[in-house]
Amino acid sequence: LMLTLRFFVLVMLVAAANGLNAGEGSMKSYINAARVKYDALLNDSFLLCDEYWMLGHAFDTLLDFAELDDSVDMEYLSSKALDRFNSTQGFWYDDFGWWGIAALKASEERKLKSHSHPWRKISEDCWQVMDRNATNVWELGSKIPSYEAYAPRVAGGAWNACWIGSRDCLLQGLPWGNLGGIQNTVTNALYLVRNINFAVNDIIGRSYATPSA
Repeated sequence: LMLTLRFFVLVMLVAAANGLNAGEGSMKSYINAARVKYDALLNDSFLLCDEYWMLGHAFDTLLDFAELDDSVDMEYLSSKALDRFNSTQGFWYDDFGWWGIAALKASEERKLKSHSHPWRKISEDCWQVMDRNATNVWELGSKIPSYEAYAPRVAGGAWNACWIGSRDCLLQGLPWGNLGGIQNTVTNALYLVRNINFAVNDIIGRSYATPSA
């Protein structure tokens, strides 16, 4: 559903860039089909899901379409997303990357009338989890003798989890916590995208506290 909806969003963006009107035949068909996928993703998946990272990824996709379609109730979407965020929990550091990116996008959304929505803070909090921990996993893990043999080929980078016994390890006590952390592409890509988006956000001076008229 997420991939299909993203495809429709891409088609709508390309069509708009080429001057096609939303009411024209093929464009109207794409919008109607995208609305069906949006409703399915929201009601059949998003509102029923308990997986923290999947919810963050789905929220990002839902926001992409909501930005292009004025029929979407952005306040409703924001409220439901906040409920799902508060009802679930992340364990791997990349989990917080998905939500950090989506929350920053929500904080920039001009269709949200409320001045008090917490998306900017949520995005910053998620970034803090990644920045404080994901980039320091080996530095912390190398101090634990049992992990000396697992030194990475390339130092640095973002890791998806701390080693058991390290500071603030979110896997402590979980049945699959013995997997430990690795330097994986997803975590590094999310960390990079989140930082780029945050830098651009600050450069252009957009603020969730100043909604459009």
